[in-house]
Amino acid sequence: MSVNRFYSLDLFRGFAALSVALGHFVIDGVIAPGGVLPQAHELSVIWNFSFIYAVDFFLVLSGFILAHSYLNDMQIPFRDFALRRFLRMYPLHLLTLLVTLAIFALFGLHTNAKEVLLHFFFIQNMGFGPTGVKLNVPAWTISVEFWINIAAFLVLLVIRPKNIVVQVALFLLACACFALIARLTGNINVNQQNYMGFLNAGLVRCSASFILGYLSYRLYLRCHGWRPATWLISAVWLVFFAIILALPGHSPLGFATPFLFAGIILVLACSEPRTQALTRPYVLLGDVSFSVYLVHDPLLRLFRETGFEKSALTGICFMAVVLVVAALSYRLYERPVYKWGLGRTASLRKAAA
Repeated sequence: MSVNRFYSLDLFRGFAALSVALGHFVIDGVIAPGGVLPQAHELSVIWNFSFIYAVDFFLVLSGFILAHSYLNDMQIPFRDFALRRFLRMYPLHLLTLLVTLAIFALFGLHTNAKEVLLHFFFIQNMGFGPTGVKLNVPAWTISVEFWINIAAFLVLLVIRPKNIVVQVALFLLACACFALIARLTGNINVNQQNYMGFLNAGLVRCSASFILGYLSYRLYLRCHGWRPATWLISAVWLVFFAIILALPGHSPLGFATPFLFAGIILVLACSEPRTQALTRPYVLLGDVSFSVYLVHDPLLRLFRETGFEKSALTGICFMAVVLVVAALSYRLYERPVYKWGLGRTASLRKAAA
């Protein structure tokens, strides 16, 4: 059975995005009772920073899906690929950046002009500094992912990815990236800092996870006729939620999570013909995941600056607002702008072909 869309992977992407939104509410959230924001180490007892592994899941999944859509046969011209990725990622990033700046202006918060420019030109968290992330915190991964996508396409134009030697070399490169992070930081939860003054840790981390996702797809092509047993599919679900909800974010065990995610994605992709009927009805959660990821931080800042108290009820209300705003963003902005952009650039992309 040919698979055009992996509904189970979309569903897991939605779960991961929601975990990031909820995790940021708990860690960076609104003022606690008494007007004091609990320290991160106190909140870690509740949440453990496990949601940070969602970043690695997104990047592993990105490598897998882009390999499935574009990077397997490399039939799409580079200009067409680059424009499609830009139109998919930048418009919502720009909108949430403008909303964040408006919130900063409304509440008289300080902004760094250089950081604003880096976000505007889509090169934040690429090693150019400043390293402090204030403007829409989760957006640090968006520019990194975009430029990794571009670099991956160019690299795959000149190497032979179907060669097993090349695949082993890519796997060793991913391992070397994680080993560098382990040596210099000690845990995988890195994003802002620059190694040796120029090499961004988040870029290294995301590159390694993306490579594992790409290699997971190469393995999928070899065994996509395999149908995992029900017990294995169930185990994959349990492992995913155990990582996202329970594994401490600063544990050395975190370095195993991208490899586990690559295996989880492989099992889910191979089981898609069996599970599609169960996961397809919830596809909207995957559709809005990108909006959830980018809109929740501006909304969280609004909650914080307007003085809402941290409580279970506030958390439920916050997550409900995030889902509603994300759904509206997807329906009224993200998807229409992408389609409009494809139409406006049709002749340019056709000329590239």
